[in-house]
Amino acid sequence: MGKNWKGLYRLLDQYQKGTISPIKRQVMDFWYDSLGSEQRNEVLPTDQELRLKDEMWAGIRQGVARERGEEVLHPARRWWQTVYVKLAAACLVLMIGFFTYKQFSDNSTIIVHVPDSAMEGMLQYTNPQGPNRIVRLSDGSTVSLFKGATLYYPRVFTGAERKVYLKGDGLFEVAPDKSHPFLVYSNHIITRVVGTSFVIREDRKGSVEVAVLTGIVKVQKNVEGDAPAQEVTLTPNKKVTFMPQSQTLVTGLVEQPVVIDDHIRAIEGAQFNFRDAALTDIVSLLEKAYGVDIELSNGKLKNCSITADVSQPGSLFEKLDIVTGAIGAQYQVTGEKIVLDGDGCPADQ
Repeated sequence: MGKNWKGLYRLLDQYQKGTISPIKRQVMDFWYDSLGSEQRNEVLPTDQELRLKDEMWAGIRQGVARERGEEVLHPARRWWQTVYVKLAAACLVLMIGFFTYKQFSDNSTIIVHVPDSAMEGMLQYTNPQGPNRIVRLSDGSTVSLFKGATLYYPRVFTGAERKVYLKGDGLFEVAPDKSHPFLVYSNHIITRVVGTSFVIREDRKGSVEVAVLTGIVKVQKNVEGDAPAQEVTLTPNKKVTFMPQSQTLVTGLVEQPVVIDDHIRAIEGAQFNFRDAALTDIVSLLEKAYGVDIELSNGKLKNCSITADVSQPGSLFEKLDIVTGAIGAQYQVTGEKIVLDGDGCPADQ
């Protein structure tokens, strides 16, 4: 073995053990940094170059091991200069750039998927802080703007549709006009109605919810181009939520369903005071009163009869707590449906 190689092996051995002098360390660092300097303009080395470099370092490690009489597992190499670290850093930069671009593109317009030009010439009203502010529109409709919300609307509605644009949360009371549908454009979705009341809310994660109080509402995704848009139809006490992660509309029940049947509302106290009433009859009354579907998962539940007073003011779920508690059952909300589950009752109850 030539003296030059032996000297190099000794230097590498001293470098690895940290016994090399500061001057020699600088020389070694400079020598290492100069390796591959001719190819700094290339993004990544080729597979052949990587194999060649690995073979060279393997040979150097074997030489040092022979000098010391032992196996050397790792050369004294600065970790931040490895190919893999550089590759990981490049990937991190690309990921940061992608998410920055996506966030910028999502926020490049006032309302997602709505060009700013659509709101040119419209009146603008913002509620900078609570309480809610009422905006009265030319057709008699009203919009209650929540804190931080902005409404863009025309001074007078013209054309075949009544269009407004909402940024934030708002409660709408739309004046009926079948010949001129009312459209609300908000982030990601379009809400279409004729005459009804509903609430639009948006959370910090980008989810947008439409909850219907009265009437019928159609909600669809606002998509660009000719792509088909998912659409759902909502009735009172129903809601739909646009999920930004999956880009889908998910339906369900509002948090506090209210009685929507006018006849039942007028005599609510008497209607909900049950005396040895069959569970099936109670379920039918609740379905009609609240406009929801209630399913019995166990056939034996049909044998149950209940005596309970649930006529006090309260939500549907509070009434269900009392009814199911009386027979040791439970319920859960699955989408737009409520499912009652339990052991049921004997047939001769």
